[in-house]
Amino acid sequence: MSSTNLVSKICLAAGVSLCAVMASSALADKMPVEQSMSTLEYELLSRGDLWTYKKLDGYSEAPFLNDLVKAGKLPPVEERLPAEPLVMKTMAMSDGIGVYGGVFRHVIGGRPEGWNWLAGQHQGWGGINMAVQECLVRNGPLWQVKAEEQSGPLPNLAKSWEWSEDRTELTMHLVEGVKWSDGDPFDTEDIRFWWEDNVLDENVASRLPKGGLGDGTTLEVIDAYTFKFTFTKPQGPEILKSLAYIQAALDQHTL
Repeated sequence: MSSTNLVSKICLAAGVSLCAVMASSALADKMPVEQSMSTLEYELLSRGDLWTYKKLDGYSEAPFLNDLVKAGKLPPVEERLPAEPLVMKTMAMSDGIGVYGGVFRHVIGGRPEGWNWLAGQHQGWGGINMAVQECLVRNGPLWQVKAEEQSGPLPNLAKSWEWSEDRTELTMHLVEGVKWSDGDPFDTEDIRFWWEDNVLDENVASRLPKGGLGDGTTLEVIDAYTFKFTFTKPQGPEILKSLAYIQAALDQHTL
């Protein structure tokens, strides 16, 4: 039996879904030749070589966003950004600055049931949520940082933080001027909502469960961009990693 006839019989027996999978795999680009990374040479960087927070003289955006600005459907990019946005430095870009366009292919380990895990659903798994969610801090690209500077995660929505002398209080400072997609400011009221109405609410399937930062931990809002965690015992820098990835992806608004 020819391979074509075999595929046809399999498709008739299994249905259209299998055919679609076979067709899509046949049309996909060939995988590149596997190369060993054992001889890869790279230079580790200081944290300050990776990023900074600063206002730039001008900003670029994807062409389709620029078209929306011209049509009056979006404010100019300068009005959508924080006063001092996070700027990634080119020293850490091994392939240089990216270009707009192209095709992004991503393999996800589990098919999502829905986009709202606060309603008890999940997004599957495989990293696709990292493209649409922002957290207080981030763990990547920590692999590029020198060993002597591995002192916890990198900033993101939380621009900076400091510990009390006895390391039982962690005060964090948000980037000022961040906005949700509907234009509403992102501030400590969103942090309060996340903590009181998600983490501490046993009826909500929060990614950071109650007690995830230690039993008895409290949160205090100090001002619009400053808040403080108080712990029952001294903590090390690793506790901050609990605020990275989806554990501290804040969901008061819908993207």
